[in-house]
Amino acid sequence: MIHQVIYDTMHLALEEVVSIVGAGDPATVIDRRVAMEKFLASNEWNLEKYKLWHAQEARTKLPAASQMAMNVARAATSAVLSGLKEVTLEEQKRRHDICKYDCMYYRTADDRCAKCGCYTTFKSRLVAWHCPIEKW
Repeated sequence: MIHQVIYDTMHLALEEVVSIVGAGDPATVIDRRVAMEKFLASNEWNLEKYKLWHAQEARTKLPAASQMAMNVARAATSAVLSGLKEVTLEEQKRRHDICKYDCMYYRTADDRCAKCGCYTTFKSRLVAWHCPIEKW
């Protein structure tokens, strides 16, 4: 998907440059570069919008399956070593609300943390489990 967006953007940019400076004349190579820079500068908001979209996409992508498996193994070990102690319902709600309303890594579609891959409803329940970016 992202490759298609980049391809389409560059294709449109190239068409715009060709329409501005013409095609085929080797003497206009420098002019084409200047025209391309002007074109990209005039559409800077598109670049900024793309950067924001790309940053959002990166923040909500889950870790690799191997990393999530390691996270689960560590979480299970810490839970067992702590005696499977649960937090109070108020603390659980507070933790989950922090994830849900105050974290850029929260995935609303499946109630998961994009940083560690855990389901936040479950992760907020045990004393031994903590937020991967130390919000709780």
